[in-house]
Amino acid sequence: MDSLSVLLRHCLWLFVFGGLLGVLLEGVWWRVRYGFWQAHTTLLWSPLCTIYGFGCAGCYIGSLAFAGQPAGIRFLLFALIGAAVELVGGALVYYGLGMRAWDYSDTLLNFKGFVNLKMALMWGLIGCMFQLLLPALDGLLALAAHPALTGASQFAALFLTADTVVTSMALYRWSRRHAGTAAQSALGRRLDRRYPDAKMEKRFNNWYFADSGSARDARTRPAAEKA
Repeated sequence: MDSLSVLLRHCLWLFVFGGLLGVLLEGVWWRVRYGFWQAHTTLLWSPLCTIYGFGCAGCYIGSLAFAGQPAGIRFLLFALIGAAVELVGGALVYYGLGMRAWDYSDTLLNFKGFVNLKMALMWGLIGCMFQLLLPALDGLLALAAHPALTGASQFAALFLTADTVVTSMALYRWSRRHAGTAAQSALGRRLDRRYPDAKMEKRFNNWYFADSGSARDARTRPAAEKA
């Protein structure tokens, strides 16, 4: 039980670190590629991208599980883990909300636009690099076991859980409003007031509804807003 609690605590902070780093790296890439900054957060209250958070935690678990495997096998396994995370995330957004947060449809060897060969290979490379950093990471993560930080870990877990629940409900109502479905409960009406379309579009600025938008919208929205 102690070892499981340690693993969960490590994964929690790696989720936070990976989610924040993913937002920063994508923001820089967006700035270089399209000329403006865009924060690809996937939670309402936290400046995190959950795909990268789960990917970072998954790489950590994979590094522990695949430690004795040859380099080629580790690369393949990390690539499969990363692809699975993107596939599940993309499918949930698309089939659950009728939206896309990314789309690889115009790239080589993609599956329904949720995942492609290039990103799978990138995940494989990131996982192998992550494994090289594992000893140093373990030293940093051990600091989270200090009694003074125990409360911080518990607070972070509770806050992220609440953030995920509220975000999921707000996204669902955004999707239902787009479909023309009015809220049938007091909670739904409160979510509609607190998180209207304009606020959701600003927060999830690279998301779009599959029946009315495209990936190009996210790349041109700032120019359209200025016009």
